[in-house]
Amino acid sequence: MSNIENALIKAKSEEKKGIIRGNTDDLTIVPSDIKQMREVEPIDNAILDELKIIHQEMKNKDIYNEFRALRTLILQKIQRANTSILIYSTMPGGGSSYISANLGAAIALDNKKTALLLNCDFKSPAEYEKLLPDKTGLIDYLSDEIGIDKIIHPTGIKRLRVIPSGDTRYSFSEYFTSGKLKELFSEIKMRYSDRSIIVDSPPASEVADIKLLMEEIDYALLVVPFGKNNVETVMQAFTGSTVTRECSFCRKEFTRHCHNHDHLWNKRNRK
Repeated sequence: MSNIENALIKAKSEEKKGIIRGNTDDLTIVPSDIKQMREVEPIDNAILDELKIIHQEMKNKDIYNEFRALRTLILQKIQRANTSILIYSTMPGGGSSYISANLGAAIALDNKKTALLLNCDFKSPAEYEKLLPDKTGLIDYLSDEIGIDKIIHPTGIKRLRVIPSGDTRYSFSEYFTSGKLKELFSEIKMRYSDRSIIVDSPPASEVADIKLLMEEIDYALLVVPFGKNNVETVMQAFTGSTVTRECSFCRKEFTRHCHNHDHLWNKRNRK
């Protein structure tokens, strides 16, 4: 067998394993399940700019790099492949959907990872849902006999999926107590070898909903809009929690001096 034939056989073997070669100094191993994800037509960058979602060609590289840095900080803190992160704000309209969408987009930049946005804020439709022609989502799943595959939608951004809030015309009280919610989290988290579930949550004022969602997630990120909160508001957002509260800015236990920072809570290290 010739050297060329040997090389072709080796290349095919690597392709099946999800190995993509550029040159000998650049070897990227892409898990085969993520490599085979079904994608739709890529979304136009102008639409992403309008929706304020980061992408590699965007002009404002400062914002682009800020979200990449936030992604790196969180993933370094988590240090596991499959996890769920709840993102909520101290106040309505505080930017949790904006942070959720861009953290998901930043994670999906890595071709070895996939992210899924789960919109649990039923009262405030998220801008990123405009990426979806089909809005069948979480409420439809929790209130009807439809399968999980019917509510997970590709976005036109590679490796980024969205479960929208669904049909919010009907009452959605107590949906978070449904046993189907636990089934959903269990199923979507383990579908791929490296998936991050980004839970776009109601604000801290929705105490009951926050506590129910906290039971299903691994970590939480509290978004504190700059200049719009006092220390008491931030401390109140922590009330009743049993998680380790770490400031993602100073990397220490949250105190009153951390006002106006973002905060990453590690639910796995309870005190």
